[in-house]
Order: sequence, then C-alpha cells, then structure tokens
Amino acid sequence: MNIRKIKHISLLILGVLVVGTVVAAIETSTYGAMLNNKEAELAQLEAENRELVSKYVEATSLSRVAEVSKGMGMVKASDILYLDLVDAVAKLP
Repeated sequence: MNIRKIKHISLLILGVLVVGTVVAAIETSTYGAMLNNKEAELAQLEAENRELVSKYVEATSLSRVAEVSKGMGMVKASDILYLDLVDAVAKLP
C-alpha cells in the first residue's frame, strides 16, 4: 500500500473519531442540562408540596375546624340523643 493512502485513511479515521467525540460531548452536555432542569423542577415541587401539607394540616386541625364552625353559626350540642339501631328498623307497632 502506498504511504499516501495510509495517511489518507489515518486522517479519515482520526476525523471520524474527532467527530464522534464532539457528538458525544454535545449529547452529554444536553443530558446534563436536562438533568439540571429536572432537579430544579423537583426542588420547586418539593417546596410546593411542603407548603400544601402545611396548609392541609392547618386547615384540618381541630381548633381551626372549631373556629370555622363557630363562624358559620354552629354551636356545641347541649343535649345528645342516642338511638337504638335495633329498634330503628321499620316494623309494625
């Protein structure tokens, strides 16, 4: 084989390797940027979740329920009546 052909083949192989390396670097940086965006989104969603859990706990606390029910005009029952469920079924007297 001619030395010139060997040089051309070597340059071609080197060019393919350089192009492959550049493409791999671009892909890696693209995936890195996507991962960074997803991590930022995850951090934001976790913060939002903590805030929502806090609001839920506050809204369902017994003191808050009592406060809201008082604001709606509800009062604590003064007389409690218990029904006997066995006799509550429809039957002839």
